[in-house]
Amino acid sequence: MTNGGSAAFTLVTTGSSLRYQWRRNGTNLPGATFATLTFAAVQPADQGAYSVRITNEVGVAVSPAANLTVLLPVTINASPQSQTVLAGSTVTMNVLAAGTGPISYQWEYNSADLPGQTATNLVLNNVQTNQTGAYRVRVTNPLGSALSSIASLTILLPPTFTLQPQGQTNPTGSSATLTAAVIGTEPLRLQWYFNQTNALASSMICCN
Repeated sequence: MTNGGSAAFTLVTTGSSLRYQWRRNGTNLPGATFATLTFAAVQPADQGAYSVRITNEVGVAVSPAANLTVLLPVTINASPQSQTVLAGSTVTMNVLAAGTGPISYQWEYNSADLPGQTATNLVLNNVQTNQTGAYRVRVTNPLGSALSSIASLTILLPPTFTLQPQGQTNPTGSSATLTAAVIGTEPLRLQWYFNQTNALASSMICCN
């Protein structure tokens, strides 16, 4: 029986002047004194073994126990969180879900399934900029599935020189140009030094 659904136990009996007392796990249920025991909206607390004690002027009979199992749809109690990390880092995302088992997990990247990523957590080692994007997890149990909120992963690339300035020998009074090329997460800023002293009053914005 699904959580929140209706349920009923019905008893077929013979005899006269019958009186009924329903029990859960051997304990009398107050007011449950009819041939039918009805639940308008079952809850997990209603789970258990139900039996009914029947009496009249000539004797007592107790029915065999009938089990009521309440199934819970899957719910996500904690979604993975967005993260910003440096390239090369290890990223771990977690989800907390509840519901009637078995529960299975499938992580997604930009709405596509990640092959083999079916654990409660997602571990990405040595992340690179091409793994920036939207991550979420689909959680499934026998009653259906639920999607977590999207967690954005932003991966920053530290500045790296692709071209170093080269030494030059110039005649006095001539012009000299030193060139450097850098890649990394923008905005990038460049500060030149002369004998380890700032060569310019302020940093210069640099493009890749």
